[in-house]
Amino acid sequence: MHQAVQILPSLTHREAEILAMIANGLSSKEAAIHIGIAPRTVERHIENVRMKMRARNRVQMVTRAVGQGMLTVARGQAAPACAVQTEMFLPLPHA
Repeated sequence: MHQAVQILPSLTHREAEILAMIANGLSSKEAAIHIGIAPRTVERHIENVRMKMRARNRVQMVTRAVGQGMLTVARGQAAPACAVQTEMFLPLPHA
């Protein structure tokens, strides 16, 4: 019996941070203001994550991230599985 090996996409720190913000319902503009970059840059990061995850849209991107253990849902908010520290997200230990 062969077991499928799942390869997780490699996200940059910024991509993981923005993915968690989008999962928590922030718009590109809100995420941009929160971290001090241009909204177009946030859009580019979202597109990069979407392509890496082979997702058709943001909903599928977030769903796949949760399903692959890249985001954890706790207390009604999504938190990145990497150590992103903002007042909104809790850092999670690496496995």
